[in-house]
Amino acid sequence: MHRALASRRGPDLRPSAAAPCALAPAGTARPRAARSAARRPARALLGALSLLLLAPLGCDKGEGPASATPGAGGGSPAKGSGVVLRYAAAAKKLTQTTTFEFTSSGGGQYGEMKLELVAGIELVPEGDKLKVLWAIRELPKVELKGNLEPKAEAGKPAPPDPKTVLLARGKGAFVTDLLGEGDEDATKALAENEADRKKGEEVRKAIEEARAASKDPPADAQEWAAGAQLVGLVSGVFNLPGLPEAGLKPGKKLTVEKEEETPLGEGGPVLPIESETTYLLVKVDEAGGKKIAEVAIESEASGATEMQGGMLVVDQATEATLLFDLDAGLPVELKVTTTQSFSFGEQTFEATNIATSTFREG
Repeated sequence: MHRALASRRGPDLRPSAAAPCALAPAGTARPRAARSAARRPARALLGALSLLLLAPLGCDKGEGPASATPGAGGGSPAKGSGVVLRYAAAAKKLTQTTTFEFTSSGGGQYGEMKLELVAGIELVPEGDKLKVLWAIRELPKVELKGNLEPKAEAGKPAPPDPKTVLLARGKGAFVTDLLGEGDEDATKALAENEADRKKGEEVRKAIEEARAASKDPPADAQEWAAGAQLVGLVSGVFNLPGLPEAGLKPGKKLTVEKEEETPLGEGGPVLPIESETTYLLVKVDEAGGKKIAEVAIESEASGATEMQGGMLVVDQATEATLLFDLDAGLPVELKVTTTQSFSFGEQTFEATNIATSTFREG
């Protein structure tokens, strides 16, 4: 789960309720850092930290060509290649049940979120890729504390109820390949994201114009932005777990090193990220007539870049366990714990993200 831990649709956690950094549609490939980083470093960097947390698991890929036949479910290993994991290029409908906990601290602020949710996931094959549609159906538990909790301000309308917002706006769409790697350009072009994209541009423009004039942004724009941030915060849990390109052999670790660059906003500085991800096939359980692979994943990522106001340094560690149905080419369960710390000038921030998701067809 590294990829500078950038969510594709995506892990986006944003403590700042009014900043315009989260105005991209919830279904799109998520921005890799807060767009307002140069303007409001402390708040925006907390948002940037959150943005890095909910990326899909394992964007790293092993070296060498894929051995599984696209659309075959991906569980049939080629001779000598080990167990190859691939998503099936087939129409599927899933129900995802997730428990999610997030905490952030630093800069004199603290935020906490606890969620239990049930969502519908639809996989639509598009050539050698998948269009993924997700929508929240139920929210048995929603708890926000600290700077994530909506608070009423004197003389202003009461903030919308988070549960109401998530049930009304908690949906999105994205495009991914059969390894779970998001296609940012194809995602942006989806008709399902067009309305949110246009609205996001309108709201961002209204907020920026108001700030340039030293005025409060329009109330409706702030409310829409806050809702977009909340949905963006949750949307990362719907990323398909990323799969290694190379086959895995029981008891033998596959380590993948990667370097990439993460833009910190449009026209802003770039954060170079170095990561190392290790995959271990623990076992393949064939009980019950299904072949379920259990894969342990560990990842470390770090990066640093000079920004206005100081040096930004990011470190992240992730541990995860993935259960994957080799015959169906679908995830069964994903458990992820991510800890991240970063410093900006003399300030330090920390965050922890713990999520458990189960998937079933139907």
